[in-house]
Amino acid sequence: MMEDSFGMEEESDDEWFYSSIRRYDDLLMYDVHGDISCSTFYDSTKILLGVSRGSLHELLLLGVPDKLLAGRNAGLVKSRDFNQVAAAYTAGSVKKLVRVGSRVVVAEERGIYLYSVPDPNNASDVISLLSTLKKDVDGKTVLAVSGDHVYAGDSLSNLTLLDLSSEKTHVPVTLSNATKRNGDISEIVEVS
Repeated sequence: MMEDSFGMEEESDDEWFYSSIRRYDDLLMYDVHGDISCSTFYDSTKILLGVSRGSLHELLLLGVPDKLLAGRNAGLVKSRDFNQVAAAYTAGSVKKLVRVGSRVVVAEERGIYLYSVPDPNNASDVISLLSTLKKDVDGKTVLAVSGDHVYAGDSLSNLTLLDLSSEKTHVPVTLSNATKRNGDISEIVEVS
């Protein structure tokens, strides 16, 4: 150990690392190659991530390892790593993900898109782009989800109804009219 100018002993980096490991019963560390721009749980065993590496942007559906699902002091568990279930390349950095059934509404830098996640019984591992819901989104975007309806716009008073069942865009609506017609809004997010 070395003495610093205040007379206190200074721990080496190695000693600090080993002492911090001793503090944890179950220390699990994971690495994703790239920057995670957003994430959401797809279901109780899968997580959906928006990941960027330079100019490459991806949407990843990952299976959560059994070790994380088993809880503390589970002992030896078969699966300790995330596994890729499905993936897609996106045109821009993913800002927000909203799951709607087996589909995902994705707010990216350049627009709002609808993707389809493959069924677990399907051999495909490709998340498919179904349609462009809104193009040329500049700056702030508001997303509100209610059942099969997505409301998107630059403010709560200027929203466009995007009907996912028909994949059609309807005339601009206000949030108060939307909530009267379709019940409660399950999620409102602002994407900058």
